Amino acid sequence: MLIKTLTFAVIFGSSWVILSMLRNRIILKISFKNIFRRKAEALLIIAGSLIGTALIVGSMSMNDSFQKFLYSRVEEQLGEIDEVITLRQINGTAPPFFTLNDVSDLIKRLKHSEYVDEVLPILRKEVSCGSIGTVRSLEPGAAANANLIGVDFAQLSQFGYAKGVFDTNIPEELDGDIPVVINETLAEKLNLGEGDVFEILPDPSYKLLVWLKLPKVRVYKIVEGKGIVNYSGTNLSNDTGKLFLSIENARKILGIKVPDSYNEILVSNTGDYLSGEKFSSRIEEIVRVWDKDKKFEVAKVKSEAIEAASGNNIGLVFFALSFFAIIAGILLLSNIYMMLAQERKSELGTLRALGYTRSKTSKVIVYEGFLYSLLSSIVGLPVGVGISYFILSKFVNLFTDLSTMVPTERAGQALNTFQSSFTFYVKPQTLFYGFFLGLIIPMMVVLWTGRRISRMNIVNAIRGIPEEITQRTKYLFKVFVVFSLFAGVVIVMSGYLSGSGTAFLSGTTLLLLLFPYVLNIRDKRLIESITSVAVIVLVMFSDYIPFITEESATSVPLIITKGFSILFSGILLVVYNLKTFEIVLSRLFHGTGKKAAVLKISTAFPARNRTRTGLTIAMYALVIYIITLVSILPYSQEQNLKRSKDTMFIGFDCAVFSTIGNLNLKASELSEMKQVTTAVELSRLNIIVNKQAQTESYRADLYIFDDGFITKAEFKLNDIEVIPELKKKFNSSTDLWNYLKEHPTDIVVSKSALPGLTPGDIIEIFTDSTPVFSRPPRHSEIGTKITETGKKILEARVVATLPENDINFFNGLFLYHGNLSLSDETDGSKIILMNVAGSSKEEKKSNFYTLKKLLGANIFIFYVDDMIELITTAISGIIDILRSFLYFGMIVGIVGVSILMFKALYERKRLIGMLKAIGFTKKMVFDAFMIETSFIVILGILLGFTTGTLTSIEIFNSVLSGSMEMSVPWGYMAILSIIFYVISLISTIIPSYLASKLTPAEALRYFE
Repeated sequence: MLIKTLTFAVIFGSSWVILSMLRNRIILKISFKNIFRRKAEALLIIAGSLIGTALIVGSMSMNDSFQKFLYSRVEEQLGEIDEVITLRQINGTAPPFFTLNDVSDLIKRLKHSEYVDEVLPILRKEVSCGSIGTVRSLEPGAAANANLIGVDFAQLSQFGYAKGVFDTNIPEELDGDIPVVINETLAEKLNLGEGDVFEILPDPSYKLLVWLKLPKVRVYKIVEGKGIVNYSGTNLSNDTGKLFLSIENARKILGIKVPDSYNEILVSNTGDYLSGEKFSSRIEEIVRVWDKDKKFEVAKVKSEAIEAASGNNIGLVFFALSFFAIIAGILLLSNIYMMLAQERKSELGTLRALGYTRSKTSKVIVYEGFLYSLLSSIVGLPVGVGISYFILSKFVNLFTDLSTMVPTERAGQALNTFQSSFTFYVKPQTLFYGFFLGLIIPMMVVLWTGRRISRMNIVNAIRGIPEEITQRTKYLFKVFVVFSLFAGVVIVMSGYLSGSGTAFLSGTTLLLLLFPYVLNIRDKRLIESITSVAVIVLVMFSDYIPFITEESATSVPLIITKGFSILFSGILLVVYNLKTFEIVLSRLFHGTGKKAAVLKISTAFPARNRTRTGLTIAMYALVIYIITLVSILPYSQEQNLKRSKDTMFIGFDCAVFSTIGNLNLKASELSEMKQVTTAVELSRLNIIVNKQAQTESYRADLYIFDDGFITKAEFKLNDIEVIPELKKKFNSSTDLWNYLKEHPTDIVVSKSALPGLTPGDIIEIFTDSTPVFSRPPRHSEIGTKITETGKKILEARVVATLPENDINFFNGLFLYHGNLSLSDETDGSKIILMNVAGSSKEEKKSNFYTLKKLLGANIFIFYVDDMIELITTAISGIIDILRSFLYFGMIVGIVGVSILMFKALYERKRLIGMLKAIGFTKKMVFDAFMIETSFIVILGILLGFTTGTLTSIEIFNSVLSGSMEMSVPWGYMAILSIIFYVISLISTIIPSYLASKLTPAEALRYFE
């Protein structure tokens, strides 16, 4: 809505300017000629102006491509399925099924509703499939997870995208076997063709019940398509196979004795696969009216999927990153048009003297600026599309690289799916909105500049005399300062009283930075410097204020406020002290002859044109600032990952899990293999933890270890928190594990799993009564609050807490196996940790891959070096993509310096002539321009890097305190700074060379 409003506002404004141009053709002609007076300068202005359009279009284009990919996933996996109706969970447990008779009235109501196209009851369950005799084995590639769907094929063939895909009638028996229809995914996984026979493992428990004969089925048909062909329930996942069979055969395979039983009702709403979801609330109302006892619930799967796709607005991420570059672009445009107005002063003053009104005179700049803006938006469109195409191609390449590195076949297939199905896409409205939104920034600057010019004095303009600040302007400025100070006091007080760190810090920053302007002091440089430094110090030590400390870890607005305060104060500090830099450099090079004179000229101009120089420095600082932030945070994570190698698997090289059911391997068996030196077992139990005297409970993992684990699991005890009286007892991790063995009611907890616990706390541990198939995904359930618990198995004291470490695979509670009865461990899953044989890294890796082949496809085996390489590659790849996007923002600074030097050339022609007349050589003039560029660029780069580093320190101290150690990529930042510095120098070679070639006679008679 906001984008549309702004777009139509710009269209209206542009239309007004165009109509005004048609009415004032003489002024339009003057403006048009001015554009082509200096073609190189015009190109630079267009290049600087297009950055806003390019970054906006680039961000929106990337969002279009990602949304198209996500929406295509919705269409592929749900098709026209809009809602799924199931029995409501009771105490975390879903009832197994309902009969068709139970829901016949509901189905009738739905079918008669104007909002419904089709209704389809099904029986669905996730099972394992494989070749005959191999589902229970560890044979590589023999088994695969699949969704078994029992359905009436006559109804299925008329449902949504299934029309024309499924036959109306499927025989109940085919060559003595149960016929099934499978999708291509399952056929490819198991290498099946029509007529092939395979077996089904209906439940993981059947894996151990070897005396039970597994049901066999025969492939009747292999289908491909969208929607129900790929339906996996409410969890959108297309990496599992699908097999369809008659409802009677489905009940037979699953061992369901109750006839006419189902567990899901699929509803397809009126409309296409996207528009139908708008009727989901109507369907929910129909079910609510029918279901008086509230036994059923409606999962609005389509609405949730579309919301998730819309919520994954990656374009906003890039737009947020480009925000600083866009702000830098605003500063560039302000600088450009201020210099343009200064350059056109004499010309515009002459027009005023000839009788042109202020309004018409200002339109010379407005028209010229509008034409620049129009050209820059036109050029900015293809540039923005090109940027997004370049960035998205890097995304696809990154996923291609990662797909070859992931240790599991399923994850690799998911990444390959992204790589193969992701396509570049730009909506036509994106180009439309991007074009007009790109006009907003330059047009606002142009209109402001035009209004400013209209107020100039005719005589002063013609003679080129700088405008003096009027008493009215001074008065209005004082009123603004006083009002802002009053607002600052109000914000500070409200922040303090309400405990809002964001408001308190914002108000304090405002008060400190505006305070010098109420003092009646001519030279405010010292007091302005003190207040700027005070703001930076306040932000860096703000976490000592209690209510700011509480807010720092979770408040994004507070983090933004801190960063902006540091950056803005740093910019003001440098700009205030440009004269100081000039004095210091002059004294350092005093007595060096010609060099001193060149240096004096080089620093005097930027120091005296504080506004112009300050804007250029700020342009560099803004972009370098965000690049520094984006570099330090992930680099620190990458370094932390490398340092955490020994803690990822608690000191072991590998961790072994099972993909289907429990792990049948034994550590003793693995220890006998020549590729393995050590193997120990852990049992993982899904539990509920409740801190004594509290009502809230949380899901967690309980890791139960044995004697072999005690002597082999080693990690450093850095930052471990222990009950005070036990600190001296733990000199190594072995001491800690032995202590737990000897004290049955003591336990160790990882802060990453349950951050609220501290040493000395008493906790109660319960079994998790929720069946595995009814629980949320494993990655989302840890640490979540729940109300229902199972059987209480232990009351324990927390003797130590391990430091937060998200990279550790085993974040939970640790307990010795002898302190828990075996009956309580039966629901746990087994994990094997082992060390790989080998004296070198290469030998170890070779043994690992040999071992991986021997263990088979149904075993997850993770190697610590591979995991670190995978995560590091992912982090580095994503950061490289973000940096690439930000590098385009550096165009602003480079163009800004180029324009500044070109303007300086034309402004100083007469001065250059005077300098040459008194003995300045070509080299001295050239050096003066190059040193001036260096002075501005180096200040901008250092300022951006310093403020970015300070902000990173503050983020690590407040948000990431204790969980990660900060590291600065000094080498990368140094190389980056040198590259930008060199490019900036190169961009000013032409104006510097032209200045050095001027002859005294030509320069002294120059007048434009």
